[in-house]
Amino acid sequence: MNRELCDFLHLEDSDIDLLDTYTKEKKYIFFDMDGTILNSEPLHYQVVQKLCGNNEIPSMEETFGMSDEEVYPLIQNALGLASLEEFLELKNSALIGLIGQSDPNNIRHRNIRKLLESLTSKGLKLALVTASQYEVTHPLLEHCELKKYFEIIITEREVEKGKPNPEPYLMAQNHFNAKSEECLIFEDSPTGIRAAQSSGIDYIVVKWFEGE
Repeated sequence: MNRELCDFLHLEDSDIDLLDTYTKEKKYIFFDMDGTILNSEPLHYQVVQKLCGNNEIPSMEETFGMSDEEVYPLIQNALGLASLEEFLELKNSALIGLIGQSDPNNIRHRNIRKLLESLTSKGLKLALVTASQYEVTHPLLEHCELKKYFEIIITEREVEKGKPNPEPYLMAQNHFNAKSEECLIFEDSPTGIRAAQSSGIDYIVVKWFEGE
């Protein structure tokens, strides 16, 4: 039976030290992206707002942690587009452009590289597990200089069923040929937390962007 080990409201040096308590028995750490290592949800929402013009759409809080496939039906009328594929093409193009104009320090948590360095220096293997599009995930991680820390990056492209289904996390576990008890997940959104709960892997709920 997996467990929620704790909530982290901040990511200061003392919190990174405390994480040693939770990771010392682990070998593999799986990180969500949006809202966990990067504060990228506002970028996604900014693009969606632009695509929808002045039409009313759900708030960022209402779509927090949802995949593009889940968001599309909620904004379809406001978009006025014919298909999900058209939406993804326009959104990905606009988002990649916005990422290139953004300061990485305003996207990544100010101490996230310190955390990732601490984990990898201890020999832990890291995976990035996100519901975001492949076409956006890789440029975003490269722009924020975080891609190098992850041995495997799992996006919506690599799985048949995304979060809240546990498949993405189980794929990461299988990649390392790991036992559930050897792994640990960092997640922030309700959708991601449900995936973690269903995976059988211990998890930590991240709220450190709220504490900034």
